[in-house]
Amino acid sequence: MRRRVIAAFCLALAALLPTAAVALAAPDNDQTLHFTLYCDDGHTWQASFNGGPSAFHLEGDGLYIWKEIDYVTPDQQSGSILRGIQGFAAEPTVVCHYTGAVSGNAYTVTGFYPPAS
Repeated sequence: MRRRVIAAFCLALAALLPTAAVALAAPDNDQTLHFTLYCDDGHTWQASFNGGPSAFHLEGDGLYIWKEIDYVTPDQQSGSILRGIQGFAAEPTVVCHYTGAVSGNAYTVTGFYPPAS
């Protein structure tokens, strides 16, 4: 099971690598991955992947930082990717859902909106 999760994570990262370098420079270019993020706080965001594997850019210059992603692939394989939600004591967590722009995976993410600086 652990090998399958690691393999799925590596595959997901490999799918993002061709676009990640370009996406770092400009959050809205033709190489950026766009998707709709549906959140349990009532928000529906147009989101994009840019600037690293744990932050999504939200319409209107917002960010969503994910701490855990659970996924189900189109062929019903599942797994989780954790980024330290245990003991996390910052902003309230928000659960969101989206479909992968490239993979077609169904994702459930737990994260937060960082405070405006």
